[in-house]
Amino acid sequence: MMFNKRGMSELISTVLIILVTLTAVAILATALMSFVNNSLEKSKTDCLTSIDKIKIVLDGSCYDSTSPINTTIKIRFSNINATKLYFVLEVPEGTSVFERTLTEETKVGMVKQFDFSDINSTKVDVGIIINNKRCSISDSAELKECES
Repeated sequence: MMFNKRGMSELISTVLIILVTLTAVAILATALMSFVNNSLEKSKTDCLTSIDKIKIVLDGSCYDSTSPINTTIKIRFSNINATKLYFVLEVPEGTSVFERTLTEETKVGMVKQFDFSDINSTKVDVGIIINNKRCSISDSAELKECES
């Protein structure tokens, strides 16, 4: 009769260990799902959604090496509400980075021109700044000399 009681005690212990383990897994899963959902919500306004949302318009983007020296870049906006852009311009001395704040709301298909005085650049990269963070380069282009 003692032997049967000991078997029941081990069975109850095993069941309790399994229940405690399942409870811990459920609590951990709930916490992780909450964290992942919050991260996904944050990324909707983050750089992931801005990839390829701006394009350099080659027609009208050029550099002028005559006086006054100037580089003109035209950007076409896709479905994004950008407020700030950055430009990486390749110049003979290396590269120069410029930030430009947009003063008006961008609309799909909108083309905006940016002029850089005293800069003679043959290559440009452009990206979006979201929450003061520079996102990856959205587009790059080799610029041609402006026609007089």
